[in-house]
Amino acid sequence: EGNRRVLLTLEKRIYGTWHIWQLFYVGAAAFFDIGSAWQNEARNNQDYQTLRDYGLGLRVSSSRSGRGQVLHLDIAYALDGDESIDKRQTILSIESTF
Repeated sequence: EGNRRVLLTLEKRIYGTWHIWQLFYVGAAAFFDIGSAWQNEARNNQDYQTLRDYGLGLRVSSSRSGRGQVLHLDIAYALDGDESIDKRQTILSIESTF
């Protein structure tokens, strides 16, 4: 939480040749994220924590739509963070890029 952040994402994208029912292209991604967020003043106090996660994602885009939107279904596993938060997160989003 904060008004400043740093984020590094490493991602390996796999552009599949699957064309399901001549309607959808399917691909995948493997990723690793590391980052931190802080209030401008807190960075000087060293009261911030770097968090890391890794995961796999499925990418689905329509071959019949001109909108260019891609459905992202990601499963991420946290390596750090508060013990009260589930280490596995499932994220569903619609993005404009693979």
